[in-house]
Amino acid sequence: MNRKELIDEEKVLPQSPIEMASWVRERSIRTVRQLSEVISILRAEGEQGAEVRSDVHFALSGALANSLKLLSFASGYHLSPEELSQMVGVIYEHGVGGFEEVAMRLECQEEAVSHS
Repeated sequence: MNRKELIDEEKVLPQSPIEMASWVRERSIRTVRQLSEVISILRAEGEQGAEVRSDVHFALSGALANSLKLLSFASGYHLSPEELSQMVGVIYEHGVGGFEEVAMRLECQEEAVSHS
């Protein structure tokens, strides 16, 4: 999906609560997937300045945790703090592969694959 398609798609907002739930779930899946891709890229780039890398990873961890909370909520799944921490760790360790594992656990694998 190119930038124009992404912007055009964002202009369409759901009209009902049922559509909104689906929209939140879809956006959550995409956000977690995109954060996973960023983590994979950072891991592939090798050693960078330790301070910058640490700051980036700290920010990404927070964004990933919040996105996973939204995704779990939208999927009807309650995450304990331990599960959330484990899922963030799996994604950090395995990047997109970790995302696929987390998506299966949250039972959104079909959407995760079809919307990537």
